[in-house]
Order: sequence, then structure tokens, then C-alpha cells
Amino acid sequence: MTSRFPRHLAVVVASLACAGAVAGGALPSSQKLPSGVVASVETIPGGYPLSVATAYGSVWVSQHRQTVLYRISPRTNKVIASIDVGREACGVLAAGYGKIWMPRCDEPNGFVVIDATKNRVVKVVRNGFGLEVGVGAGSFWVPGLNKTVMRVDPTTLKTTAVVEVGGQAVAFDGEFVWALDLDDGVLSQIDPAANEVTWTTTLPERYWSSYLHVLDGTLWIASDAPALARLDAKGALVPVPVKAQANLGDRPLAVGAGSLWWRTSFTKVSRIDPSTGKVIATYPSATHGMQAVGFGSLWVGNSGDSTVWRDAIKK
Repeated sequence: MTSRFPRHLAVVVASLACAGAVAGGALPSSQKLPSGVVASVETIPGGYPLSVATAYGSVWVSQHRQTVLYRISPRTNKVIASIDVGREACGVLAAGYGKIWMPRCDEPNGFVVIDATKNRVVKVVRNGFGLEVGVGAGSFWVPGLNKTVMRVDPTTLKTTAVVEVGGQAVAFDGEFVWALDLDDGVLSQIDPAANEVTWTTTLPERYWSSYLHVLDGTLWIASDAPALARLDAKGALVPVPVKAQANLGDRPLAVGAGSLWWRTSFTKVSRIDPSTGKVIATYPSATHGMQAVGFGSLWVGNSGDSTVWRDAIKK
């Protein structure tokens, strides 16, 4: 089968491959941690922790160069489960309805579905193709092959509808499903009541390789250009001028504690006030990686030194 690997995924792989060498600041596990880092959890050396998610009383960490999904206890800061997911990860983890969805790296792409109660893989969706799954309206919204978004029942994991629209990145804002086609930058609004596209727009090219995020019903778009923006109530894209280092590879937002959290350098994650777009605090990291908020902390994946740091959130 001919690969339809989005150019965004090619950037992901290339950036992660060199992240450790470029960062140059990876800390040996024996070195004293920076102020504010209350714990460091080690993963498989060279595994490249990729996406981090907080759900079901745990922190979940995918690996870009290993086929293991880690489950970490926020009570002990230790790995409590290592789940063999069969493939390396690309894209971001999604949680909902008792399950974790992990986009995998192969050709074509697919998604691995993990039961959070049993800590095991329950399905591999081989006709999926993308970086991000939407969760809401009683369903999973899964990027499919041939420019489609599949609506998947969270219990049976069967496809109940197919929307004919491109969207390798998908999110749900509480009312609508949003799908961004990473090939041409077309952002589409899907009405889940009708399983139909109700509105579309084409984003500027710097936002084509982006992830979608929702905070308090507002859609946010973050790319590695670097570029950050929100979609206002009239459907206009409002750029947020946050100073950020270029060429960091994947950098989705994390949302939580009423804020946006975005990697702005190899060694820094910035907390952004969504109402003003201003950076209100910064948090340390060792190298390139993704992040998540939960359990009163910021969890930062350090791809270059194969650790996950727990940063105490400042009051």
C-alpha cells in the first residue's frame, strides 16, 4: 500500500531523532534536579518518551523508539505498569471512556486502544491515520484513511459513522468536533448530531502542521512554526504572540489548571494565561518532549534523556 504519511509526521520523526544531540543539556539521572522538579521517573534508555497524558489516577507515557506504554503512579512517582503496544508511538495520547488511544508509527498509521482497567491492548485500528483522536459526544472521533473521520463507539469500538473530511488532528470542544487536514490546512467543523461538516476554513500555512486543543470551549491551534492561535466565536484565527524557539519538532499544548502549557525552548515549558496570551510562569525540562497537567503538577517528558519530570505547579 502506498504510504500517505503526512509531512508533519516526517518532521516529528526527524526532530526526535536529533533532539538529544541538539539539546546538549540532558541531565544524568544522578545529577541534582533543578528547583521545582520534585521527581524524575526513568524510562527505557533511548526509548524517547513522547506523549504524556493524565487520566484514570495515573500518568501515561508513550515511547517513540520503544513499543512500551508506561503507567506511572502520581502517589509514588514510580512505573506501575509497562504495556507492550506492539509499535512505536507518533502523535499524542487521548483518554476517554476508560480507554487510552495511542497513534502508532507504521505504514499506514493506525491506533492502539488500551483498556485502562486491564492495562492491556484491546484493539488495533489499522485503518486509522493521524496524530490525534477527539473524545466527546459519546464517541471517539478517529482520523481515517482517504480523508475521513470515523465516529467510533467507546464500548464496542465499532465505527458508527464516517464523515468525508480530512483531519489527521481532531478535537471536541463540547459542542462540535474539529478536524484539521495537515496536508492542506483545511480546518473543518463537524456537527456530531448530524455527522456532517457544517463549516470550513483554510488556515495560514504556518498552522498546517498543528495539533488541536480545547480549553473552556475555545479551540487552540499550536504548531512547530512556532505558532500559537485561538479560534474566536466568529471563526477568526487570533494569533497569540508567545516567543518560542524554532525547530523543536512536535509541540502540542497541554491544558489544565486554567492555563495553556507550551514548550518554548529545549529546557523550558511556559504557562500561558489564555485570556491575555501572556506567559505567567516557566518550568524546567531537560530536553525536547511533550507535557501534561494533572495531580497538582506539570509532567514533562524529556526525550533526550529518557525521563519524565514532575514539576510542582507554582501558586
